[in-house]
This record gives sequence, structure tokens and C-alpha cells, in this order.
Amino acid sequence: MNCTKNCQVCPNLVASTAVTVTASAMQITIPTMALNDNRRICLVIANNFASASPLSVQLVDGTSTIELLNRYGKPVYSDQLRTRKIYKLRINTAAPNAIVTSCNLFCTAAVSPQITGA
Repeated sequence: MNCTKNCQVCPNLVASTAVTVTASAMQITIPTMALNDNRRICLVIANNFASASPLSVQLVDGTSTIELLNRYGKPVYSDQLRTRKIYKLRINTAAPNAIVTSCNLFCTAAVSPQITGA
């Protein structure tokens, strides 16, 4: 995918249709489309959302649920995203997950679990 300077005419631009916050995750619904392996899409969160605590983020495409990960393979949390920003994603259908390749994620308040030796 070569990025064009005019995102309005880009076929890779996908706007969310709904954002749902549950007790364990934030789900971003996108229009149903063919998500092939290694496909790049530019996601725009077009819906407002609010969450009191950082929740993991999932894309919902019809019946498929895709986990969002950052470039280092860690989950993307709801407090790292903002509305009306473009996030570049690369789809991995084997896992299934989507890697956020853009550098515009905010810092999170989520605390990763610590591994301790016994």
C-alpha cells in the first residue's frame, strides 16, 4: 500500500461504524469486508467512546473478532486511542490480529503482569 496524500479517495481508508465498551474489551465495529492476510488498512475511529479503565481493543468485522496489537506484539488499550485519528493497521489472519504500524498511539495506564520466579 502506497499512501496517497488524499485519504478521502484511498480504498484502504476504513471508518468505524460503532464502538462498544464491555467489561473486558472495547470493540470497534467496521464495515464487513474481505480482510486478507498482510492487508494494510487505515482505520479512523469515527465514534466517540469513553472508558474508565484501560481495556484491550478488538476490531469486529461481521462475525470476525480481531485483536489489536502494537508493533511489539503487546495489546493496544482503549486509553491509547483517540477519535478522528488515522491508525495504520496490518492484518494477520493466522492469529487473527492486526498490528498498529503507525507511531501515534498514546501512553497507557495499563499495568502489564509481572513474571516472578518461584
